[in-house]
Amino acid sequence: MPYPDFEKSVQALDDSRLRKQSLETTQLLDIMLGFPTKTGKPRKGWLKHPAFLAWQQTPGALIEHLIHNVIEIEKRGYKTDYASSKIKAYEKCTTSLLRPIWLGDEEIHSSHRARLLQKGYEEKLKDRKKADETIEWYSQFEWDEMKDVNLFRREYLWPTNITKSSYDKVITVSNDMLKVKQILIANYGENPWM
Repeated sequence: MPYPDFEKSVQALDDSRLRKQSLETTQLLDIMLGFPTKTGKPRKGWLKHPAFLAWQQTPGALIEHLIHNVIEIEKRGYKTDYASSKIKAYEKCTTSLLRPIWLGDEEIHSSHRARLLQKGYEEKLKDRKKADETIEWYSQFEWDEMKDVNLFRREYLWPTNITKSSYDKVITVSNDMLKVKQILIANYGENPWM
């Protein structure tokens, strides 16, 4: 969520991340709303993932986010049959319009913009053509994070311990990502956008 606005957030994503987010959002909602697997078993993945924890109290808002995501995917000429069919099923399960309490926390949105700016350089380790397209996509935004001298050291900041009136924040990073970041810093410095 680079912005507190759902529509603006999905419009900011490159095609790859936009489509991936659609899939991940349906996976989160399947768990939140109790949709079983094709074999009828309960879904168990994602239960401890920061994205699940951030949205689990507000599935109606996540459905709204998915709707904006699908609209944007279709505007870009891609099919969304799977996600579109899921939306119809999800909307029957909840009518809550509650927004996540953390929506609008600039620290959280800034961390997500910073991670988006890192994506193209991470892709350079695997697919240079795709990486160049991703870097070009994000160059259109004049985000303040582009001027952060420690950009490649930034991580996702997620809300945690969420109640109706408060939440904490936690930084999440895997050991594998720490290794990738060391390689990126060695190859491109702390911030190649500067």
